[in-house]
Amino acid sequence: MQEPSASAELGLTRKPRTVGLTLFANLNLLKLAKAKVEQKLAAHPNDARTLRQMGDLQRKLGDFGAASETYRKLKAVDDDAVAAWWIGALNGEQLPASVPEEPHPTPFIRITNFLTAAQRDVLLDAVRQGREHFVPARTASTAGAGVNLDARAALVAERSVKRQIRPWFVKALARVMDDVARHFRVRGMDRRNVELSVTAHHHGDFFRFHQDIGPGADSRLVSFAYYFHREPKDFSGGDLLLCDTCIATGDCRLAAFSRIEPINNSLVFFPSAYYHEVLPVRANGDAFGNARFTVNGWLHRAGK
Repeated sequence: MQEPSASAELGLTRKPRTVGLTLFANLNLLKLAKAKVEQKLAAHPNDARTLRQMGDLQRKLGDFGAASETYRKLKAVDDDAVAAWWIGALNGEQLPASVPEEPHPTPFIRITNFLTAAQRDVLLDAVRQGREHFVPARTASTAGAGVNLDARAALVAERSVKRQIRPWFVKALARVMDDVARHFRVRGMDRRNVELSVTAHHHGDFFRFHQDIGPGADSRLVSFAYYFHREPKDFSGGDLLLCDTCIATGDCRLAAFSRIEPINNSLVFFPSAYYHEVLPVRANGDAFGNARFTVNGWLHRAGK
């Protein structure tokens, strides 16, 4: 994975640097801002600027149904204000054929209850082997791959754990690959080339804003993350932030994002070229089993 480059002032369209968005993503602050915008909308329900603010806040809070409805209202008031992309990106609807040439919401697909209970138990049994079967996660940069705790803190499973999971999990992915490729309008995807990792985020772990493409990873088309954890859940945080990105320029708006909660037994797909971040996890206690676990990976372009 490519380490983000440095850039200028926060909040502007720019290349991101390796600082997280914990402050921008603070739920309490976002809820306070939403309450103020609700007061404005009560007085001026058709104000385009206020509707845009509300839709942006709703998706930052992870309420995509409400955000889509707000953007539809905005589109009715000012058809030029929000393209159909904003609506389709949030709820799996059809995306326009042309990609906006400005930072725009990352399109994603979320599938809930992806695996059977028995399959999920196999995953939990695999990670119950313990921390000794995991190693520190590495990141990639122009200087080469290595552990960089300023950019990422997490553990990834050794090959022996992945071998238990890969054959049947890839078969489960194959059931939805064609639909995923159609939705994101990607062509030439190699159904056999599935890169897969098993990751544990424990207390304090995170992954700063980054893309999943770069040197040595230029064939990645679609990223995925399957979330699983033991019940009752023993952690909070660990939300995935999908940043508004301009694919044409590679720029993104750091303070504009869609929040994906790590719901147990859910699978999320999104195009690998879009910037994203994993917020810090807060786990209850030091037990390894309290972690936020994922089976994550990438679908590749054929011929690479």
